[in-house]
Amino acid sequence: MTSSRCVVALALAASLAAAPAGAAPLLPVAEPVAAPDPPRAGVLVGLPGWGRRSGPGTLHTYRVFVEAAVPVSPGEFASFVADVLGDRRGWGSLGHAFRRVPADHESDFRIVLARAPTSERLCEPVETYGRYSCFDGYDAVVNHMRWRDGAPAYEDIERYRTYVVNHEIGHALHFGHTTCVTPGGRAPVMVQQTKGVGACRPNPWPAPTGG
Repeated sequence: MTSSRCVVALALAASLAAAPAGAAPLLPVAEPVAAPDPPRAGVLVGLPGWGRRSGPGTLHTYRVFVEAAVPVSPGEFASFVADVLGDRRGWGSLGHAFRRVPADHESDFRIVLARAPTSERLCEPVETYGRYSCFDGYDAVVNHMRWRDGAPAYEDIERYRTYVVNHEIGHALHFGHTTCVTPGGRAPVMVQQTKGVGACRPNPWPAPTGG
């Protein structure tokens, strides 16, 4: 008998001896083992190089970072963000322009795609419960769980991703949360649509009619 089997046998014998007469035998209970973090958890990878300016208007610079443990490349995420910010239905229609700068360059804000535990840490002191994205004053943090799974109000994951980018960038532009005021109408993009849209319809754009 191997040494590990001896240990188990001795533990079982001890539990049987200690049990009252007629009682069910007590079996040794294994301690739960926490799942290990994936490789490079918490490591943020920034995208080098310069992006194109999105258009006229007040220029805002940003950097793109993706947690290394997320199965999305920084380039892929940056391309999606640039398409959203450059769309005629986006913040550009309201007088804002954007340009991505290299990861080692100074910028007005960062946009970060990260796992739920990392996004929760980055969002502090904003409480996200590991379920929500946030803007913490400098970082627009997108929760990868939401990026992957979306939210109940959205059947189309691309539309939800568009919403979450526009919503968190809206905070970077100093817009606060608002509410649904027109039942049956489009929800303003600064409604917390991840939590629901109430009597409104989901809407991922600041200017859905193109300004």
